[in-house]
Amino acid sequence: MLADLGYEGTTPAGERLREGVRSRGWRSHGAVVDAVSVATLRHGAGIGLHSLFKEDEGSDLVVTRAAGTERIVPAFSTKSKPVPAGDLLYGLADPDGAVEEPFAWLGRRDCDAASRQLAPDSREALLVVLGCPGEDAAHSEAIGATVASLLAELRPDVTLTPVV
Repeated sequence: MLADLGYEGTTPAGERLREGVRSRGWRSHGAVVDAVSVATLRHGAGIGLHSLFKEDEGSDLVVTRAAGTERIVPAFSTKSKPVPAGDLLYGLADPDGAVEEPFAWLGRRDCDAASRQLAPDSREALLVVLGCPGEDAAHSEAIGATVASLLAELRPDVTLTPVV
């Protein structure tokens, strides 16, 4: 997918995670984040985990190519970055159907928005499984099933509701 976006040779986030685990070992970030990391290691795909807020209720999620006017503050940063036209991004839809607030940007950079990082007091989150080129919907469903299975064992108090 990154090559199709014009970023041949860019290392996807899942591969960077694999390299990090191989070189530095496993670093736990809590059961929910760890379940997503294990699914990423097992399946390899674009998987995002983002905080949701009460005001998000009823909003639509949009996955689209950037117009070039969007900006995102990457996780672990405070500086806003422009998202180049044509890169992939997703987030909540504004009234016109465009991305109002990007949750994630995939392209030259692959990053989640700082404002949507899970916090210790997060109570609702959105798991986004974009899938992989050449894979069908069953692949994405298997990723979601892996996360659900791990959380059922590690955090039975956490519930997942699939959204197609």
